[in-house]
Amino acid sequence: MLEAFLSLIYPHTCAGCNKTLHPHEDCVCLQCKVQLPRTYFERQTGNFIEKLFWGKMEIERASAHYFFHKDSTIQRLMHHLKYDNKPQIGIVLGKMVGADWLKKGYFSDVDLIVPIPLHEKKLRKRGYNQAAEIAKGMAEMLDLEMSTHHLIRTVYTDTQTRKSTFDRWQNVNAIFQINQPHTLKNKHVLIVDDVVTTGSTLQAAAFELKALKDVKVSVATVAVAWT
Repeated sequence: MLEAFLSLIYPHTCAGCNKTLHPHEDCVCLQCKVQLPRTYFERQTGNFIEKLFWGKMEIERASAHYFFHKDSTIQRLMHHLKYDNKPQIGIVLGKMVGADWLKKGYFSDVDLIVPIPLHEKKLRKRGYNQAAEIAKGMAEMLDLEMSTHHLIRTVYTDTQTRKSTFDRWQNVNAIFQINQPHTLKNKHVLIVDDVVTTGSTLQAAAFELKALKDVKVSVATVAVAWT
């Protein structure tokens, strides 16, 4: 009763459209959820994300769930998640993606979900890692373990925004390392991030994991930047 009363005074609003949320809705209203533009990459062998790795390294599968356009709902959600201290949005998005995968059996042979890490300096400033919040939601829906200690970012890098493809690659080259590599033997690891543009960050992380013996790697993001 108290929560219902407070919601009348301080209504919870959708992070996508700013409309008042219904009691059963969390961060994102149902209308925004159903209108987010799906890629359906998980149904396509050789999809756009998988092609980012062709000729660089062998991975099991790759996908991005939604198209990311400028001035779109998914852009607003990602902005609130990264810059407005709203980590719950990441969990909600992760659950949305994970629920779709669960119904279709996609990534069903994954053993461990590993989010792209932030450098400790950026993590202290932001207070949380948006990719880890997304991974939490996915792990909950898929009933999988999520690890934030196996993949470590050792080098602080500038933002990737407005960098060319080559500059992005240089910016993330050799910035990750693997912690406790022996515990990953015979594991299928799913690397998770928020948005993929050129794939340079995902490639850098996957490269370190693929250097280990008997480790399979897949990658997935909530969205892919699309023109």
